[in-house]
Amino acid sequence: MTWFVYIIEGIRTSHQNNGSKTFYVGSTNSIVRRWREHRSHVKSTYMTRYRIIPRRIAYLEIANSENNARKREQQLKRKTNLEKRQLVKNFSYNCDPFAQAILNDINKSIHKPIGWSL
Repeated sequence: MTWFVYIIEGIRTSHQNNGSKTFYVGSTNSIVRRWREHRSHVKSTYMTRYRIIPRRIAYLEIANSENNARKREQQLKRKTNLEKRQLVKNFSYNCDPFAQAILNDINKSIHKPIGWSL
């Protein structure tokens, strides 16, 4: 089964950090389902708790097992925001063509997050 490690770029809406960009790192075996869950705030306690509006999947890696995906997710979570920003910036130049095609299809359909009024 194919697993995905992803970084979502979002905007914080809390009073202290209103409008600041942030990154969320996760892994899943169904990137389309998980993206929909993030946008509708189903099973997304971190994004709900910290009032983050998901804007786009900014980075995507393909892993060959759940174990490898979880390990890579933990590696990415330990990176600083600056390191994550650089990873996202370089993604379109160095990524797996299959991952880029999936990401393009998902991000094409994004206009505004489900369930949030802006």
